[in-house]
Amino acid sequence: MKWRPRLRTLLLLANLVLLALPLTGVFLLRLYESALIRQTESELMGQGALIAAMYRVDWLRAAPDGAFSTMPLSKTPPPDGPWQPIVANLDLADDPILPEVITAEMPKAEPHDVARRIGADIKPVLMQAQRQTLAGIRILDHRGVVATSTGEDEGRALGAMVEVARALEGRATSVMRRRPPVQPEFLSPLSISRGASVRVFAVVPVVENGRVFTIDTTATV
Repeated sequence: MKWRPRLRTLLLLANLVLLALPLTGVFLLRLYESALIRQTESELMGQGALIAAMYRVDWLRAAPDGAFSTMPLSKTPPPDGPWQPIVANLDLADDPILPEVITAEMPKAEPHDVARRIGADIKPVLMQAQRQTLAGIRILDHRGVVATSTGEDEGRALGAMVEVARALEGRATSVMRRRPPVQPEFLSPLSISRGASVRVFAVVPVVENGRVFTIDTTATV
């Protein structure tokens, strides 16, 4: 006699399938969001590396003799070879989403004179780049004070931010922070990140002779 499943068994299997579908969808959506965040992190790190290279050339040309002696020592071992790749590793499942930081409420300080002068020279380049990359860009001195920015936070001391503190030790760092609500009129179809609930911050240190003399940060706007 050919076996046939009972109606109750079929209904149970159907309910299990219906229950599994949304759970599978949530899992796949989470994977997709993590992939987008990692791609964003990689792009921000690439932008930061280019800005850091440009800034390094100007700094070495303009810095007075003995300037490096006052800069903090890097706590990161120097690379074994000429290559210094920066690997994207943010993951929604493992990395925390930090609270929003309002830089306008951070303490004010005077940036290093050389950092301020170089920042003023390259700020038009950063502003133009922001139009294409849709990323906020800051250059900070060796104390974490904003020397130039595409925003309105120049002269703010950001050393208390965990990503800045790590970069001042010579470590390239990325973090996720909660995004403040964005008014609908400021949402753009060209900037998907503005509709997201998190912002990605990537910080790249600039190290010379074992000392950190500046860092730059890029972030989704």
